[in-house]
Amino acid sequence: MARTARILSSLILALTLAAGCGDTDHSADQSRVLDGGAALDGALPSPDQGLGGTCGKQAGISSCTKTTPAPSTSAGVQTFVKEAAIPVTCEDRNKQRRWQFDVFSQLVAGKKLLIFGEVHGSNELGAASADLFQHLLEQKQVDGLALEVPMDFPEAYRKYIDSGKTASLDYYYLNTVSKNDMRRVFAERLRSLKLKGVTPPVYGVDVPWRTGWAVEQLSAMAKASPGAAATALLKGLPVPMAYLDKRIDAAYVGKTSAYASQIKAAAGMCAALGAARCERARQLATALYLGAFMQSPLYAQASGTEMAAWKASREALMFHNFGVAFASGHKRLYAHMGASHAKKKQGAVAYMLDNDLPATRGAVVTLMPVYGPASEVYYLGATFPMSSYPRVVADAMLAAAVDRAFIPTHAPGARCQANPLSAPSLVTLVGSAGQLYDGYFWVDRLTPAVP
Repeated sequence: MARTARILSSLILALTLAAGCGDTDHSADQSRVLDGGAALDGALPSPDQGLGGTCGKQAGISSCTKTTPAPSTSAGVQTFVKEAAIPVTCEDRNKQRRWQFDVFSQLVAGKKLLIFGEVHGSNELGAASADLFQHLLEQKQVDGLALEVPMDFPEAYRKYIDSGKTASLDYYYLNTVSKNDMRRVFAERLRSLKLKGVTPPVYGVDVPWRTGWAVEQLSAMAKASPGAAATALLKGLPVPMAYLDKRIDAAYVGKTSAYASQIKAAAGMCAALGAARCERARQLATALYLGAFMQSPLYAQASGTEMAAWKASREALMFHNFGVAFASGHKRLYAHMGASHAKKKQGAVAYMLDNDLPATRGAVVTLMPVYGPASEVYYLGATFPMSSYPRVVADAMLAAAVDRAFIPTHAPGARCQANPLSAPSLVTLVGSAGQLYDGYFWVDRLTPAVP
Protein backbone atom coordinates (compact mmCIF):
# COMPACT_ATOMS: atom_id res chain seq x y z
CA MET A 1 0.00 0.00 0.00
CA ALA A 2 2.81 2.39 0.91
CA ARG A 3 4.62 1.53 -2.31
CA THR A 4 1.48 2.16 -4.37
CA ALA A 5 1.01 5.50 -2.65
CA ARG A 6 4.63 6.43 -3.33
CA ILE A 7 4.33 5.49 -7.00
CA LEU A 8 1.08 7.41 -7.35
CA SER A 9 2.67 10.45 -5.70
CA SER A 10 5.66 10.11 -8.02
CA LEU A 11 3.31 9.87 -10.99
CA ILE A 12 1.39 12.99 -10.03
CA LEU A 13 4.63 14.88 -9.42
CA ALA A 14 6.15 13.66 -12.68
CA LEU A 15 3.05 14.57 -14.67
CA THR A 16 2.93 17.99 -13.05
CA LEU A 17 6.58 18.65 -13.82
CA ALA A 18 6.40 17.14 -17.29
CA ALA A 19 3.24 18.98 -18.15
CA GLY A 20 5.09 21.84 -16.55
CA CYS A 21 6.70 7.28 -17.25
CA GLY A 22 1.50 -18.18 -25.19
CA ASP A 23 2.73 -17.90 -28.82
CA THR A 24 0.42 -15.78 -30.91
CA ASP A 25 1.05 -14.39 -34.37
CA HIS A 26 -0.06 -10.74 -34.34
CA SER A 27 0.88 -10.09 -37.97
CA ALA A 28 -2.81 -10.07 -38.93
CA ASP A 29 -3.34 -7.13 -36.57
CA GLN A 30 -1.05 -4.77 -38.48
CA SER A 31 -3.86 -2.61 -39.85
CA ARG A 32 -4.75 -1.36 -36.37
CA VAL A 33 -1.14 -0.53 -35.59
CA LEU A 34 -0.57 1.20 -38.90
CA ASP A 35 -3.67 3.34 -38.43
CA GLY A 36 -2.33 4.82 -35.19
CA GLY A 37 -5.09 3.12 -33.21
CA ALA A 38 -8.00 3.20 -35.63
CA ALA A 39 -9.60 0.16 -34.05
CA LEU A 40 -10.02 2.17 -30.88
CA ASP A 41 -11.30 5.31 -32.51
CA GLY A 42 -12.17 5.44 -36.19
CA ALA A 43 -11.64 9.22 -36.21
CA LEU A 44 -7.90 8.86 -35.62
CA PRO A 45 -5.79 9.51 -38.73
CA SER A 46 -4.07 7.08 -41.04
CA PRO A 47 -0.33 7.40 -41.72
CA ASP A 48 0.96 10.09 -44.03
CA GLN A 49 2.40 9.07 -47.37
CA GLY A 50 5.82 10.65 -47.15
CA LEU A 51 6.92 14.26 -47.55
CA GLY A 52 4.04 16.33 -48.78
CA GLY A 53 1.65 13.61 -47.74
CA THR A 54 -1.44 13.47 -49.91
CA CYS A 55 -2.90 16.75 -48.70
CA GLY A 56 -0.48 19.23 -50.21
CA LYS A 57 2.22 21.27 -48.57
CA GLN A 58 2.09 21.72 -44.80
CA ALA A 59 2.91 24.98 -43.06
CA GLY A 60 6.43 25.13 -41.65
CA ILE A 61 8.12 26.55 -38.56
CA SER A 62 8.50 30.32 -38.82
CA SER A 63 11.91 31.94 -39.17
CA CYS A 64 12.52 35.68 -38.81
CA THR A 65 15.63 37.87 -38.91
CA LYS A 66 14.02 40.30 -36.47
CA THR A 67 11.23 39.85 -33.95
CA THR A 68 8.86 42.14 -32.12
CA PRO A 69 8.25 41.68 -28.38
CA ALA A 70 6.35 38.61 -27.25
CA PRO A 71 2.71 39.09 -26.27
CA SER A 72 2.35 39.34 -22.51
CA THR A 73 -1.38 38.95 -21.88
CA SER A 74 -3.45 35.78 -21.81
CA ALA A 75 -5.40 36.90 -24.86
CA GLY A 76 -2.19 37.78 -26.71
CA VAL A 77 -0.57 34.46 -25.90
CA GLN A 78 -3.65 32.57 -27.04
CA THR A 79 -3.66 34.44 -30.33
CA PHE A 80 0.05 33.67 -30.74
CA VAL A 81 -0.52 29.95 -30.09
CA LYS A 82 -3.42 29.74 -32.54
CA GLU A 83 -1.30 31.34 -35.25
CA ALA A 84 1.89 29.40 -34.46
CA ALA A 85 0.27 25.97 -34.10
CA ILE A 86 0.75 23.68 -37.08
CA PRO A 87 -2.01 21.07 -37.48
CA VAL A 88 -0.50 17.62 -38.04
CA THR A 89 -3.58 16.03 -39.59
CA CYS A 90 -5.21 16.80 -42.90
CA GLU A 91 -7.92 15.52 -45.25
CA ASP A 92 -6.78 14.13 -48.58
CA ARG A 93 -8.59 14.29 -51.91
CA ASN A 94 -10.60 11.21 -50.98
CA LYS A 95 -11.76 12.82 -47.72
CA GLN A 96 -9.51 10.43 -45.78
CA ARG A 97 -8.08 11.99 -42.63
CA ARG A 98 -4.30 11.53 -42.44
CA TRP A 99 -1.29 12.49 -40.43
CA GLN A 100 0.88 15.20 -41.94
CA PHE A 101 4.33 15.10 -40.37
CA ASP A 102 6.43 17.26 -42.71
CA VAL A 103 6.95 19.83 -39.94
CA PHE A 104 8.82 17.24 -37.86
CA SER A 105 11.15 16.58 -40.78
CA GLN A 106 11.96 20.29 -40.63
CA LEU A 107 12.31 20.17 -36.85
CA VAL A 108 14.89 17.34 -36.81
CA ALA A 109 16.95 18.53 -39.77
CA GLY A 110 20.57 18.66 -38.63
CA LYS A 111 19.73 17.17 -35.22
CA LYS A 112 20.91 13.88 -33.71
CA LEU A 113 18.11 12.90 -31.34
CA LEU A 114 14.38 13.51 -31.10
CA ILE A 115 12.76 12.59 -27.78
CA PHE A 116 8.98 12.32 -27.84
CA GLY A 117 7.82 12.82 -24.26
CA GLU A 118 4.63 11.07 -23.23
CA VAL A 119 2.22 10.81 -20.32
CA HIS A 120 2.10 7.12 -19.46
CA GLY A 121 -1.28 5.43 -19.69
CA SER A 122 -2.96 7.16 -22.65
CA ASN A 123 -4.22 5.67 -25.91
CA GLU A 124 -3.24 8.57 -28.12
CA LEU A 125 0.43 9.36 -27.51
CA GLY A 126 2.10 6.01 -28.09
CA ALA A 127 0.15 5.44 -31.30
CA ALA A 128 0.95 8.93 -32.63
CA SER A 129 4.61 8.58 -31.70
CA ALA A 130 4.92 5.22 -33.46
CA ASP A 131 3.50 6.80 -36.62
CA LEU A 132 5.92 9.72 -36.31
CA PHE A 133 8.83 7.33 -35.81
CA GLN A 134 7.87 5.40 -38.94
CA HIS A 135 7.59 8.63 -40.94
CA LEU A 136 11.06 9.83 -39.91
CA LEU A 137 12.52 6.37 -40.48
CA GLU A 138 11.10 6.22 -44.00
CA GLN A 139 12.50 9.69 -44.68
CA LYS A 140 15.91 8.42 -43.46
CA GLN A 141 15.97 11.08 -40.77
CA VAL A 142 16.39 8.57 -37.94
CA ASP A 143 18.19 5.22 -38.00
CA GLY A 144 17.29 3.61 -34.67
CA LEU A 145 14.86 3.62 -31.77
CA ALA A 146 15.42 4.10 -28.03
CA LEU A 147 12.59 3.39 -25.60
CA GLU A 148 11.94 3.89 -21.92
CA VAL A 149 11.80 0.14 -21.44
CA PRO A 150 14.16 -2.01 -19.34
CA MET A 151 17.64 -2.39 -20.81
CA ASP A 152 17.25 -6.19 -20.74
CA PHE A 153 14.16 -6.21 -23.01
CA PRO A 154 15.59 -5.52 -26.51
CA GLU A 155 16.53 -9.19 -26.85
CA ALA A 156 12.91 -10.17 -26.29
CA TYR A 157 11.83 -7.44 -28.71
CA ARG A 158 14.15 -8.83 -31.36
CA LYS A 159 12.76 -12.36 -30.93
CA TYR A 160 9.23 -11.05 -31.34
CA ILE A 161 10.18 -8.82 -34.30
CA ASP A 162 11.79 -11.77 -36.10
CA SER A 163 9.16 -14.42 -35.38
CA GLY A 164 5.89 -12.66 -34.58
CA LYS A 165 5.51 -15.02 -31.63
CA THR A 166 4.86 -13.35 -28.33
CA ALA A 167 6.26 -15.92 -25.89
CA SER A 168 9.22 -13.69 -25.09
CA LEU A 169 6.94 -10.69 -24.48
CA ASP A 170 3.92 -12.30 -22.84
CA TYR A 171 4.73 -11.15 -19.35
CA TYR A 172 4.38 -7.38 -18.78
CA TYR A 173 4.15 -6.42 -22.44
CA LEU A 174 1.81 -7.73 -25.10
CA ASN A 175 -0.68 -9.63 -23.01
CA THR A 176 -0.97 -7.42 -19.95
CA VAL A 177 -1.12 -3.90 -21.37
CA SER A 178 -3.50 -1.95 -23.59
CA LYS A 179 -3.16 -2.32 -27.35
CA ASN A 180 -2.32 1.39 -27.44
CA ASP A 181 0.22 1.32 -24.60
CA MET A 182 3.51 2.67 -25.95
CA ARG A 183 5.36 -0.54 -25.07
CA ARG A 184 3.00 -2.68 -27.11
CA VAL A 185 2.52 -0.18 -29.94
CA PHE A 186 6.25 0.01 -30.60
CA ALA A 187 6.75 -3.75 -30.35
CA GLU A 188 4.05 -4.32 -32.94
CA ARG A 189 5.24 -1.45 -35.12
CA LEU A 190 8.73 -2.91 -35.25
CA ARG A 191 7.21 -6.26 -36.22
CA SER A 192 5.21 -4.67 -39.04
CA LEU A 193 8.35 -2.92 -40.31
CA LYS A 194 10.21 -6.24 -40.24
CA LEU A 195 7.56 -7.73 -42.54
CA LYS A 196 8.32 -4.88 -44.94
CA GLY A 197 12.03 -5.67 -44.82
CA VAL A 198 12.94 -2.78 -42.51
CA THR A 199 14.73 -3.66 -39.26
CA PRO A 200 15.76 -0.58 -37.26
CA PRO A 201 17.74 -1.40 -34.09
CA VAL A 202 15.91 -0.91 -30.79
CA TYR A 203 17.49 0.00 -27.44
CA GLY A 204 16.05 -0.17 -23.95
CA VAL A 205 17.58 2.53 -21.78
CA ASP A 206 15.86 2.05 -18.42
CA VAL A 207 16.62 0.08 -15.24
CA PRO A 208 16.67 -3.68 -15.97
CA TRP A 209 13.48 -5.57 -15.21
CA ARG A 210 15.35 -8.75 -14.30
CA THR A 211 18.29 -8.17 -11.97
CA GLY A 212 19.75 -11.55 -12.92
CA TRP A 213 20.38 -10.12 -16.38
CA ALA A 214 22.79 -7.57 -14.92
CA VAL A 215 24.60 -10.36 -13.03
CA GLU A 216 24.87 -12.35 -16.25
CA GLN A 217 26.30 -9.35 -18.11
CA LEU A 218 28.90 -8.74 -15.43
CA SER A 219 29.84 -12.44 -15.31
CA ALA A 220 30.29 -12.49 -19.09
CA MET A 221 32.46 -9.37 -18.90
CA ALA A 222 34.62 -11.06 -16.24
CA LYS A 223 35.15 -14.12 -18.45
CA ALA A 224 36.38 -11.88 -21.25
CA SER A 225 38.67 -9.79 -19.03
CA PRO A 226 42.30 -10.15 -17.87
CA GLY A 227 42.88 -11.93 -14.54
CA ALA A 228 42.98 -8.97 -12.16
CA ALA A 229 39.98 -7.30 -13.76
CA ALA A 230 38.05 -10.58 -13.78
CA THR A 231 38.76 -11.04 -10.09
CA ALA A 232 37.54 -7.53 -9.31
CA LEU A 233 34.35 -8.04 -11.32
CA LEU A 234 33.51 -11.34 -9.64
CA LYS A 235 34.40 -10.35 -6.09
CA GLY A 236 31.18 -9.90 -4.13
CA LEU A 237 28.96 -10.26 -7.24
CA PRO A 238 25.58 -11.34 -5.83
CA VAL A 239 24.10 -14.66 -6.91
CA PRO A 240 21.37 -14.09 -9.55
CA MET A 241 17.82 -13.98 -8.24
CA ALA A 242 14.93 -16.05 -9.61
CA TYR A 243 13.75 -15.06 -13.09
CA LEU A 244 11.17 -12.45 -12.07
CA ASP A 245 12.99 -11.38 -8.91
CA LYS A 246 9.99 -11.96 -6.66
CA ARG A 247 11.95 -12.45 -3.43
CA ILE A 248 14.27 -9.46 -3.31
CA ASP A 249 14.73 -8.35 0.28
CA ALA A 250 16.76 -5.70 2.08
CA ALA A 251 19.70 -8.07 2.53
CA TYR A 252 19.99 -8.66 -1.22
CA VAL A 253 19.71 -4.93 -1.91
CA GLY A 254 22.56 -4.40 0.57
CA LYS A 255 24.73 -6.84 -1.36
CA THR A 256 24.04 -5.09 -4.66
CA SER A 257 24.75 -1.69 -3.12
CA ALA A 258 28.07 -2.87 -1.66
CA TYR A 259 29.02 -4.44 -4.98
CA ALA A 260 28.23 -1.25 -6.91
CA SER A 261 30.34 0.80 -4.48
CA GLN A 262 33.19 -1.68 -4.81
CA ILE A 263 33.15 -1.57 -8.61
CA LYS A 264 33.01 2.21 -8.58
CA ALA A 265 36.17 2.32 -6.46
CA ALA A 266 38.11 -0.35 -8.40
CA ALA A 267 40.74 1.84 -10.05
CA GLY A 268 42.96 -1.12 -10.89
CA MET A 269 40.13 -2.81 -12.74
CA CYS A 270 39.67 0.28 -14.88
CA ALA A 271 43.33 0.35 -15.83
CA ALA A 272 42.99 -3.22 -17.14
CA LEU A 273 39.63 -2.80 -18.85
CA GLY A 274 40.03 0.60 -20.44
CA ALA A 275 37.75 3.59 -19.95
CA ALA A 276 34.76 2.43 -22.03
CA ARG A 277 34.52 -1.10 -20.61
CA CYS A 278 35.16 0.16 -17.10
CA GLU A 279 32.27 2.61 -17.37
CA ARG A 280 30.09 -0.19 -18.70
CA ALA A 281 30.97 -2.35 -15.71
CA ARG A 282 30.20 0.48 -13.30
CA GLN A 283 26.84 1.18 -14.93
CA LEU A 284 25.89 -2.51 -14.98
CA ALA A 285 26.72 -2.72 -11.27
CA THR A 286 24.61 0.38 -10.66
CA ALA A 287 21.80 -1.10 -12.76
CA LEU A 288 21.87 -4.23 -10.61
CA TYR A 289 21.41 -2.12 -7.48
CA LEU A 290 18.75 0.14 -9.00
CA GLY A 291 16.66 -2.83 -10.15
CA ALA A 292 17.01 -4.65 -6.83
CA PHE A 293 16.06 -1.55 -4.83
CA MET A 294 13.03 -0.82 -7.02
CA GLN A 295 11.66 -4.35 -6.61
CA SER A 296 12.26 -4.57 -2.86
CA PRO A 297 10.25 -3.28 0.12
CA LEU A 298 12.89 -0.58 0.57
CA TYR A 299 11.50 1.35 -2.40
CA ALA A 300 8.23 2.08 -0.62
CA GLN A 301 10.04 2.94 2.61
CA ALA A 302 12.69 5.23 1.13
CA SER A 303 13.12 8.80 2.33
CA GLY A 304 12.96 11.74 -0.03
CA THR A 305 16.76 11.95 -0.04
CA GLU A 306 17.11 8.26 -0.87
CA MET A 307 14.58 8.52 -3.69
CA ALA A 308 16.32 11.57 -5.12
CA ALA A 309 19.61 9.65 -5.20
CA TRP A 310 17.90 6.65 -6.84
CA LYS A 311 16.31 8.85 -9.51
CA ALA A 312 19.61 10.63 -10.21
CA SER A 313 21.37 7.29 -10.71
CA ARG A 314 18.55 6.17 -12.98
CA GLU A 315 18.92 9.24 -15.22
CA ALA A 316 22.70 8.67 -15.34
CA LEU A 317 22.12 5.04 -16.35
CA MET A 318 19.81 6.16 -19.14
CA PHE A 319 22.46 8.63 -20.30
CA HIS A 320 25.02 5.83 -20.39
CA ASN A 321 22.70 3.59 -22.41
CA PHE A 322 22.10 6.33 -24.96
CA GLY A 323 25.87 6.70 -25.22
CA VAL A 324 26.20 2.96 -25.92
CA ALA A 325 23.63 3.27 -28.71
CA PHE A 326 25.42 6.19 -30.38
CA ALA A 327 28.80 4.49 -29.95
CA SER A 328 27.48 1.61 -32.04
CA GLY A 329 27.40 3.86 -35.09
CA HIS A 330 24.01 5.57 -35.14
CA LYS A 331 23.79 9.07 -36.53
CA ARG A 332 20.23 10.01 -35.54
CA LEU A 333 17.98 8.27 -33.01
CA TYR A 334 14.30 8.55 -32.22
CA ALA A 335 13.39 8.12 -28.56
CA HIS A 336 10.05 7.68 -26.79
CA MET A 337 10.10 8.32 -23.04
CA GLY A 338 8.11 9.84 -20.23
CA ALA A 339 8.05 13.63 -20.56
CA SER A 340 9.90 14.10 -17.26
CA HIS A 341 12.97 12.44 -18.84
CA ALA A 342 12.63 14.52 -22.01
CA LYS A 343 12.86 17.93 -20.39
CA LYS A 344 16.07 19.90 -20.79
CA LYS A 345 16.47 20.55 -17.11
CA GLN A 346 19.61 19.80 -15.11
CA GLY A 347 19.41 16.26 -13.80
CA ALA A 348 17.17 14.91 -16.57
CA VAL A 349 18.65 12.63 -19.21
CA ALA A 350 17.63 14.96 -22.06
CA TYR A 351 19.66 17.76 -20.49
CA MET A 352 22.68 15.49 -20.11
CA LEU A 353 22.41 14.35 -23.72
CA ASP A 354 22.14 17.91 -24.98
CA ASN A 355 25.09 19.10 -22.91
CA ASP A 356 27.43 16.22 -22.08
CA LEU A 357 27.39 13.55 -24.81
CA PRO A 358 29.65 14.55 -27.73
CA ALA A 359 27.48 12.67 -30.26
CA THR A 360 24.37 14.69 -29.36
CA ARG A 361 25.66 17.91 -27.80
CA GLY A 362 23.47 20.82 -28.87
CA ALA A 363 21.51 18.54 -31.22
CA VAL A 364 18.67 17.17 -29.06
CA VAL A 365 15.04 18.02 -29.84
CA THR A 366 12.35 17.32 -27.24
CA LEU A 367 8.55 17.26 -27.38
CA MET A 368 6.08 17.51 -24.51
CA PRO A 369 2.39 16.57 -24.71
CA VAL A 370 -0.25 19.17 -23.99
CA TYR A 371 -3.86 18.05 -23.80
CA GLY A 372 -7.37 19.23 -23.03
CA PRO A 373 -8.91 19.33 -19.55
CA ALA A 374 -11.22 16.33 -20.21
CA SER A 375 -8.18 14.03 -20.45
CA GLU A 376 -7.67 10.86 -18.42
CA VAL A 377 -4.93 8.23 -18.20
CA TYR A 378 -4.81 4.70 -16.78
CA TYR A 379 -2.06 3.87 -14.31
CA LEU A 380 -1.59 1.16 -11.67
CA GLY A 381 -5.10 -0.19 -12.08
CA ALA A 382 -6.94 3.12 -11.87
CA THR A 383 -8.04 5.97 -14.12
CA PHE A 384 -6.76 9.45 -13.30
CA PRO A 385 -8.08 12.83 -14.54
CA MET A 386 -5.39 15.06 -15.99
CA SER A 387 -5.15 18.84 -15.65
CA SER A 388 -4.09 20.81 -18.73
CA TYR A 389 -0.70 22.51 -18.60
CA PRO A 390 0.12 25.10 -19.76
CA ARG A 391 -3.56 25.96 -19.51
CA VAL A 392 -3.21 29.04 -21.69
CA VAL A 393 -2.00 26.78 -24.54
CA ALA A 394 -4.83 24.30 -24.02
CA ASP A 395 -7.40 27.07 -23.99
CA ALA A 396 -6.03 28.48 -27.25
CA MET A 397 -6.08 25.12 -29.00
CA LEU A 398 -9.57 24.24 -27.78
CA ALA A 399 -10.80 27.59 -29.07
CA ALA A 400 -9.12 26.88 -32.41
CA ALA A 401 -10.86 23.48 -32.58
CA VAL A 402 -7.67 21.69 -33.64
CA ASP A 403 -7.34 18.17 -32.28
CA ARG A 404 -3.70 17.38 -33.16
CA ALA A 405 -0.98 19.98 -33.68
CA PHE A 406 2.67 20.87 -33.19
CA ILE A 407 3.40 24.12 -31.36
CA PRO A 408 6.99 25.42 -31.41
CA THR A 409 8.12 26.80 -28.06
CA HIS A 410 11.12 28.80 -29.26
CA ALA A 411 10.47 29.77 -32.88
CA PRO A 412 8.91 33.17 -33.58
CA GLY A 413 5.24 33.45 -34.45
CA ALA A 414 3.67 33.86 -37.87
CA ARG A 415 3.92 37.65 -37.51
CA CYS A 416 7.51 37.50 -36.24
CA GLN A 417 6.63 38.06 -32.63
CA ALA A 418 9.05 36.56 -30.11
CA ASN A 419 7.75 33.32 -28.66
CA PRO A 420 6.14 33.86 -25.23
CA LEU A 421 6.13 30.13 -24.42
CA SER A 422 9.83 30.14 -23.54
CA ALA A 423 10.08 33.62 -22.04
CA PRO A 424 11.29 33.46 -18.40
CA SER A 425 9.56 36.73 -17.63
CA LEU A 426 6.18 35.18 -18.52
CA VAL A 427 6.48 32.06 -16.40
CA THR A 428 3.42 32.88 -14.29
CA LEU A 429 1.34 33.03 -17.47
CA VAL A 430 2.80 30.27 -19.68
CA GLY A 431 4.65 28.08 -17.17
CA SER A 432 8.28 26.99 -17.40
CA ALA A 433 7.87 23.97 -19.69
CA GLY A 434 8.40 25.98 -22.87
CA GLN A 435 11.96 26.67 -21.73
CA LEU A 436 12.62 22.93 -21.31
CA TYR A 437 11.09 21.51 -24.51
CA ASP A 438 11.43 22.43 -28.17
CA GLY A 439 7.78 21.97 -28.93
CA TYR A 440 4.39 20.86 -27.70
CA PHE A 441 2.46 17.97 -29.22
CA TRP A 442 -1.17 18.91 -28.77
CA VAL A 443 -3.92 16.31 -28.31
CA ASP A 444 -7.40 17.59 -27.58
CA ARG A 445 -8.20 14.71 -25.24
CA LEU A 446 -6.26 11.81 -23.76
CA THR A 447 -8.23 8.64 -23.07
CA PRO A 448 -7.12 5.93 -20.62
CA ALA A 449 -5.29 2.96 -22.16
CA VAL A 450 -7.02 0.24 -20.16
CA PRO A 451 -5.64 -3.30 -20.53
